[in-house]
Amino acid sequence: MGVNYSKSEPTPINLEEGELLLFADIVGRKTGTFPIKYLGVPLHYDKFRREDSQPLIDKILKRIAGWSAY
Repeated sequence: MGVNYSKSEPTPINLEEGELLLFADIVGRKTGTFPIKYLGVPLHYDKFRREDSQPLIDKILKRIAGWSAY
């Protein structure tokens, strides 16, 4: 199993502009920037706030509401 390059985008952290350009040239791909989503969860380098997770919480609560208890 390999990397699906159509769904992958390297997102470097704490790289200077020159290093970023060199990295992008080496891997041959466009690099991403933060914030990003990973498995539906927003990721970024700042402190995680409730507003960041609220869409995911709402989605989970909506699915749970469809369950019935016997």
